[in-house]
Amino acid sequence: MESLDRLLDEYQMYGERREMWRKILKEHYHYEPRAVSRKLKEGEKISLGKTEMVVLHTPGHTPGHSCFEFPNEKVIYLADIDLTKFGPYYGDRGSDIDQTIQSVKRVAGIKDRTFIVSHEHAIYHGAIAKEAERYLAVIEQRENQLCELLRKPKTIEEIVAERIIYKKPREPKDFYEFGEQQMISKHLERLLRTERVIIENDHYQLKQ
Repeated sequence: MESLDRLLDEYQMYGERREMWRKILKEHYHYEPRAVSRKLKEGEKISLGKTEMVVLHTPGHTPGHSCFEFPNEKVIYLADIDLTKFGPYYGDRGSDIDQTIQSVKRVAGIKDRTFIVSHEHAIYHGAIAKEAERYLAVIEQRENQLCELLRKPKTIEEIVAERIIYKKPREPKDFYEFGEQQMISKHLERLLRTERVIIENDHYQLKQ
């Protein structure tokens, strides 16, 4: 992220909310401006001295999310395809659920590697097909729960209050409610696109 203000503008954060997020990103996530020297491409090979790294573009979590393979060592760094019980995170402005599914399936099809992730259980050996299946199942569970809720009309605020994603209240409240709304919005966009859900007067409802 080259500019914190640009990021906050992207999410339309202004006034007190903007300052709250500025504080969270600086104090909790230790944000520092970073200049982009160049952009990586799918399949690009990067020499790191004795080690070679290959870029695997795996969008979904973010548009530019990538994994990195080290062929000689038979290691793949999965970054935020983290295989946690929480499931995939797709709360970024440019996140995409279907791309997330495609990317997870892509890396799950690779065998005989050591996989390193960025959260919780950090290292997996051999194959990750079972872990990936469980990980992706969370998306379906969330969507099924949302569809059940939408048997009656609900506003986005009412849906967020059900905490389908985070399950229970968490602190800081504004941080997690924002994440909840972002991810629920991705599911709603998907359901509207496939015509499983309709929206009338700011109320979402399962199509009868």
